[in-house]
Amino acid sequence: MKISNSMTKSLNHSIYTLIKRHQHTMSFSQRHSITSRLTTTGKDLHRLGFGLRHIQRIKQKHINALVTHWQG
Repeated sequence: MKISNSMTKSLNHSIYTLIKRHQHTMSFSQRHSITSRLTTTGKDLHRLGFGLRHIQRIKQKHINALVTHWQG
């Protein structure tokens, strides 16, 4: 399944919005680290065929697929 560029942009925008909303509670280093990890996770999900558009819509099936992917 080919994931569209708009899905990737939507997911990345949701990640940056989430981090920006909570930026006053964490350092720049923490924000950078979390953003990087979430972006990589989103890319992995897209490669696995999940059309996730918003990071807050992540479900157990996504987590299970990621764990299986990372272990294998």
